[in-house]
Amino acid sequence: MAHAHRIGSAELSLACGQAIADAALDAFPRAPLQAALDSLAREIESAPRLLVTVSPSLAEGLEPLLAQAAQAIGFAGQIQVRQDAGMAPAAFALDFGDGAARFDPAAAAQRVSEALQAALASEGLHAEPLIPGGDA
Repeated sequence: MAHAHRIGSAELSLACGQAIADAALDAFPRAPLQAALDSLAREIESAPRLLVTVSPSLAEGLEPLLAQAAQAIGFAGQIQVRQDAGMAPAAFALDFGDGAARFDPAAAAQRVSEALQAALASEGLHAEPLIPGGDA
């Protein structure tokens, strides 16, 4: 009984987290791309070219953000933006010669769900009871 309760609680938490993440990506669709550019600044700054692949909706008005990020990190190379209609609105791919980075919100959510399911499965019936002295 306690294990079923844990699974239900975890699934509810996951659904709530997904709803919050979806709302955040709707409100700030460029935030993951900006965070990636900030995190990868040292790797990107010496590359001769940065290829940014995004959905058409994210590509609209993206040039100023990329120009500002390039200036902030000292990137003097060429920036190319490609549109891919098959990508989710907040998804992106960065290719900077020696490296690459990708973000797909649906794939990220799937990995979180799989990790949670694996943790719950490994816990199984060996978990501590919710109520001390009760059954797991």
